[in-house]
Order: sequence, then C-alpha cells, then structure tokens
Amino acid sequence: MCEFFNRTARLDIFREFQGNGEFWHRLVRHFSAHDFESHEFSGGLVGLTQAAPKCRCLYGQTCWPDEASFAALSQQLSQPLLRPVPPASACYPVSSPSSNCAEVLAKFTDASWRADQPGALENPNFETYLHWNGSVDGCYRDTTLGFPCKQGSVPPIGVDARTVEDVQAAVVFARKNNLRLVVKNTGHDYLGRSAGRGGFMLWTHHLKDTSHSASFVPQGAPTSSKTYNAITLGAGVQWHEAYDYVNQQGRFVVGGISIGGTVGAAGGWLLGGGHSAFSPRHGLGVDNVIQLTVVVADGQHLTVNAYQHSDLFWALRGGGGGTYGVVTSATYQSHPEFPLTMSAISTNFSSPDIAQSEVAEAALAPFIARTNTTTGGAAQTLFFALPSFYTWYNAVINAPNQGTQVGSQVEIASRLLPYKLATEQPAEIAKTLLSIDASVSGNLVAGGVVHSIDPSSTGLNPSWRRAIGQFTVGMGWPEGASGSEIRHQRSILKQNTDVLDKITTDSGSYLNEGSLYERDFRKTYFGSHYSKLRSIKQKYDAGSLFVVPSGVGSDEWDVDRQCRRQ
Repeated sequence: MCEFFNRTARLDIFREFQGNGEFWHRLVRHFSAHDFESHEFSGGLVGLTQAAPKCRCLYGQTCWPDEASFAALSQQLSQPLLRPVPPASACYPVSSPSSNCAEVLAKFTDASWRADQPGALENPNFETYLHWNGSVDGCYRDTTLGFPCKQGSVPPIGVDARTVEDVQAAVVFARKNNLRLVVKNTGHDYLGRSAGRGGFMLWTHHLKDTSHSASFVPQGAPTSSKTYNAITLGAGVQWHEAYDYVNQQGRFVVGGISIGGTVGAAGGWLLGGGHSAFSPRHGLGVDNVIQLTVVVADGQHLTVNAYQHSDLFWALRGGGGGTYGVVTSATYQSHPEFPLTMSAISTNFSSPDIAQSEVAEAALAPFIARTNTTTGGAAQTLFFALPSFYTWYNAVINAPNQGTQVGSQVEIASRLLPYKLATEQPAEIAKTLLSIDASVSGNLVAGGVVHSIDPSSTGLNPSWRRAIGQFTVGMGWPEGASGSEIRHQRSILKQNTDVLDKITTDSGSYLNEGSLYERDFRKTYFGSHYSKLRSIKQKYDAGSLFVVPSGVGSDEWDVDRQCRRQ
C-alpha cells in the first residue's frame, strides 16, 4: 500500500503533476493523511524523494495471512482465536439486533463489563477511527444516529492469552507475518495503545495468576541478598482483584485507584510509572516492583530484575507499555497494613455529626483556617478514621452506586507540578488554573518518598522526582460527533495544555494520563531518559514489533504506526 511506487517514479510524478489537485488526492489515498496534517510532507519535493517506507501488513491487504495460517496458529493456542468487534455491534443491524443488545445497552458504562469484552475500550472514542477527510468509522450505542456499524480501530482477530506459551505464539506469529501487533490488557488507555485499525490483537486480560512469598528473592540474586515480602500478579489481574488477594495476605501494595478497579495491576499502569495516593508514603509503582517477566520480540520469555537483564528492567519501569515486549507478570514488594483517615472539605454542605481524627485535623488546620476565612466561614470539614486501606477502598471506591468513569468520549492531557513551583508561586498557579475553561483536576501523588529516590534508578521521566503532584485537563464530545467537531475539541485540549505549560515549562506529564497531541512527546513523557530508552528498545526489539502512540521509537513511524517514516 505504502510502496506503490518507488523513489524515481515519485520524482517523475511530482514533476508531471506539481500543482495538480488530483495528484495530491491520489497521494492521500495511499499515505496516512495525518502526515499531511502534521506537515510531514510540507517540504514538497523533499518529502517525496525519500525512500519508500516499510509498512506493516494490515487486515484486508494481500499480504494478510490466509485462513490456513491462522488455523495453524490456533493449534498452538490454549483458546480459540478471538474475533473482536465493537461492543455496540450487538445492536446492529437495527432491524434485527442480536439478543445481546439489551445487555450492551444496560452495561455500556460498566467498567468491569467493558474490560471483559475484547473489542471494547473503556472510552469508546478509541474504538473509532477518524479518517483524514473527517469521516469517522465507529459503532455507536445510539442506533438512532443513523450511522452504520463499522470496525473502526478494533483489531479484527487476535489471541486470548491464558498462558505464557499463548503470548509467545502470538508474538512470533505477528513478527513472522509483519503484522501490526496490538497488546490489549484491561482498564483505560488515554493514548489508544490498546487499539489499532487492521491490527492483530494480543489480549492478556485472562493472565490472572497470583502468589505471595514472605521471603522472596529475585531470580539471579546473590544468596546473601535482601528478601522481600512480595506479591506476584499476572498481567491480567485488575486492581480490585489484586486488593482482594493482598488483603487476604494481611498486606498492602501501592496500586491504582479507579471506580470499578479495572486498571491492570501489572500492565500499562506500572510501565508508565504507576502513581497512587500513597506514593508519597511508599513510592510509585516503578519504585515497588522487584521483578518482571516479559516476552520480547524474538519470543523469549525473560525474567528481568536488578540482576538479570537489568537494562530492560530499568526501561520497563517508566518507559511505557507495549514498547519493549509483553509483560506477563509483576512482583511487588508489599507493606504492612496501616490505619488511615479520610478527610474532606466542602463549602456546599454541612453535617451535624462529624467524626474527627485529631492527627488529621491538626495537619490540615492551616488549610481549613484559610478556607474558612476565604469563604466567610462556609467551609465544612470531615475526618473519618478507618482501620485499613482495604476498608476505605471498599467503603468509598468499590461501593455500589459510585457512578462510572467509562463509556463516554474523553481525551485528556496532564502536567506534573514541580514542588519548587508550588511552594514559590502558588498564587500564579491558582490564577492560571482558574483561567482554563474546562474541567481541571489535581492529584497529590508525588513528593515524599518519590522525591527521595535517585532519578537515574529507573527509566521514569526524571520530572517525577521533582514533582509534588499532577494537574489534568479533559474534554469530550457526544457520541456520533463529526470529524470536524472532534478536531475542534482536540484543538481546545491543545490550547489548554499550552496554558498549563506557562507554569510547568520544565516539567513533564504522566504517560498513562496524557495527550496524543504533545509538541514533543519525547521530552514530555520521557525527558532526559529518552535516548537511553531508545537504545534499550533497539537491543530487545530491533525490528520495532512493539510500536504504540507516543511510545519510545514511535516518532519513526507515521501517525497510524503502519509505515516507517524513513
């Protein structure tokens, strides 16, 4: 597709058709239109004289493996091959929907239900595909919109991995056939790394093994090495499952917190850094992982830690998911359980019987006093003591009727807030945030222990070691929105990100809660570690089998990760 004419032919065509509109339309039909939008071809003749890029084989092309090849692959697997479809497809055709349509409509915004569907993303905008001409391929819940149901960015075939051998077979097959490999775990992904139009899916959702060792020693460590009270979780274990298991062991692990708890405990959350409300106390996810197992591009299953493949272990801790291989398990150091106090402050309600914790009240006293002064005494406070994190999690986050965080069209951008800036220029930060006409949220997920760790010890963006927290801005659009409306909303997101950059110019962003439209994703997501991360990727994935949006090495590919730029 991308190699439909060679360098010389392109020169001749350019000379013959320069200035001819039809010529450009012909080019656009063969090349990613996003390249034109991002001015990759703005150099005219310069862009056209480069060697034809090497492209992945996509579904529908003549190079796509035949059914006999897939049948041979199936013989190597523990489960039948997947045929993923967008979840709303059960309601099409509208004249005769399947019996599953009622379930789709009832559970469309249920995070756990969506995580169990191989063709579903937690935010369905990533199931769709926006063409260069503004048309959108998707499959919408609201059938009255009148759009046909299309596959969008959902890979049409894949592997339901239940064993390491399943993962190895899928990786080898994708490499052998030059397929666009899409690794999909569970939970949300605001960069769309879990989808890929015309690709081949490797679904790790069902790798659910768990184990506990009170005296864990990393593989290859000297006999005199430190032992850990450790928890090992398969790649498909979700945080709500992990917390249940860890609580049974009487322990605590640093993990993600979201309604439904569907984020993977050993997937993208960890590989992108893994922030938590308890990171100031115990560090980030990358600071707590002791060992990983991973299938790399040549199909080998490696155990990586500080003693074996230490360079890959360094890169996987913050270098991003879907970039170096397929993680099959993660082993975390665990911590003793501890009591905690939930505190809240509001200027909108009051309560006559408020339980208070004296320690928490004393710690927050200056902030409460300032808020009372600012609001004329309208602020109300709450302090609620709980015996453990697990108790709090089930009472507050995992309780029934907590609402939903999924099922709608959402994209976000974020910036880490440097501690120095927060302490020296708080008024300027507040004014800047209030100037943004969009939803803005903040998380105090850094500082403390996160600051105390050597920035060079992991592949994580060093900006984390200077940050106290994170600000996030978001935007969205209604289901069925036109391409022009989607692009307009994305332009607003870019503008709001520029506003944040007025106060965080030396900082970065959290890879798992970031934007696809960064001016320089290498600086924003990886900082000064990018070059080293790129060299490690080259060592373990020389053929770039693993390519994801805004991932290490993705700048060498077009926007669709289909064809190399050079």
